[in-house]
Amino acid sequence: HSFISYDNWDTCLFGCTCLESLVLPASVRTVEQSAFSRCTNLVSIALPSSVTTIGRSAFRCCTNLRSLVISASITTVDKSAFAKCKNLDSIWIPLLFLNPLVLRLLD
Repeated sequence: HSFISYDNWDTCLFGCTCLESLVLPASVRTVEQSAFSRCTNLVSIALPSSVTTIGRSAFRCCTNLRSLVISASITTVDKSAFAKCKNLDSIWIPLLFLNPLVLRLLD
């Protein structure tokens, strides 16, 4: 496995069709706007507890996304963060997180 070090996650992998799974390092605090939008072969995402914010359209149009794990540390999920993720069938959200933010996940 290799690790990509990237200082600016804003749209860094926008439209990357070879990305199938995503596990972000603990140093990531925010998934910026459209960072992984249109990664059409992305199937699963595990966000570390360090991530507190998921930006607008961060994973929009990830049409093969099936699995999402969100930690209780998430405080902000911006509009359309997971819009048009039509195959998303498994979302793990801690019980503590069940609040109005959840309703915005698939907005």
